[in-house]
Amino acid sequence: MIIWGTRSVNRTINRGDFHCPQCKDRRPYRERRSRTFLHVYWIPMFPLSGRSEHVWCERCKSMFQREVLMLDPRAQQAAAQTAFTKAMITASAAMAAADGNVLDAEVERAWGYVDALGGGADITVDKIRAFAGLIAAGRADPAAELEAVADMIPPHAKELIIQIACTIAAADGEADPAEGQMLRLIGASLDMSEAHVFGVMASMRQG
Repeated sequence: MIIWGTRSVNRTINRGDFHCPQCKDRRPYRERRSRTFLHVYWIPMFPLSGRSEHVWCERCKSMFQREVLMLDPRAQQAAAQTAFTKAMITASAAMAAADGNVLDAEVERAWGYVDALGGGADITVDKIRAFAGLIAAGRADPAAELEAVADMIPPHAKELIIQIACTIAAADGEADPAEGQMLRLIGASLDMSEAHVFGVMASMRQG
């Protein structure tokens, strides 16, 4: 009697550490290549399928597609922080420039937020004033700057940017239609609906 059947042959092709989505931490992994064969007396003879590669967590034994090795939460968090900082600086400068008159009170308030929220030591009042001046002169496009990073900023951070923009607009004690228009532009450039922007403004008034 001939004993035959199918069996999966697995081979480890790589090892290392990765961020396991199941463990939610760095874990050792084993990358394995699998292929199904027709066997005769348990000896693999003819392949019945193409090769497939998977990543196995050595701790929880979960299996993932190879793309999981590309995940790096720390790098993603750093990229999100960089995007938020860029958007915050851009929105702050844009609000200071909204009515075409860049006031010291608006620039100083903008810098205060940027400094408090980790804008970096290289961001100064003078740099924000200069950036606002470029926007006021039409030589810088805040919408393009914000659109470039909008996808990397989480919703709660976008709301914070709108709140910051509102307080900068109020720094001179006057409500200018151009500032309202700029606020809507900032929201739209961050992929926020007008209703969402108004909702953030309403929550500030109630708070």
